[in-house]
Amino acid sequence: GPITTKRLSADLSNSTTTLTKVTGLDLVCGVGTWAFKYLIRHQAAATTTGIKFSVNHSGTVTSFVASKRVVESTTAASTGAQSQAANGVTLVSGGSARAKSTSTPLGTTISTDAANADMLTIIEGLCVVTISGNLELYHGSEVAAATTVKQDSALILTQIT
Repeated sequence: GPITTKRLSADLSNSTTTLTKVTGLDLVCGVGTWAFKYLIRHQAAATTTGIKFSVNHSGTVTSFVASKRVVESTTAASTGAQSQAANGVTLVSGGSARAKSTSTPLGTTISTDAANADMLTIIEGLCVVTISGNLELYHGSEVAAATTVKQDSALILTQIT
């Protein structure tokens, strides 16, 4: 099916724990089956601040599944501490959902390995749409401190049927 892409044209910050829409990354999903992948470049103002995301569809879906993944620096048990400098064999952690949401995160990280440094979160999913609407990304901070979804974060949307 057709592939559509969208990139975020400007940084979008959130200093609250409330998930808010990442305006500028919406794409229309008409009736049919859609696969999506978000490549999210983000930063936290402090190493003690994690981040959270959710994915929503503004129309009606009969099926919606999404999974989020990040890299951690640990090799044993997941700690929720995201790292973009884990050069060895480390854990990949994540979260998942069976429903679209504007308020329930796909797991929340608790920290970052460096303040004001690029991090990567990948969210992939599949939805079956019966009433057209927008696919939407939501973002919040783990604590009431600044996190930013950076310009050039991207959405890749593929119509399957």
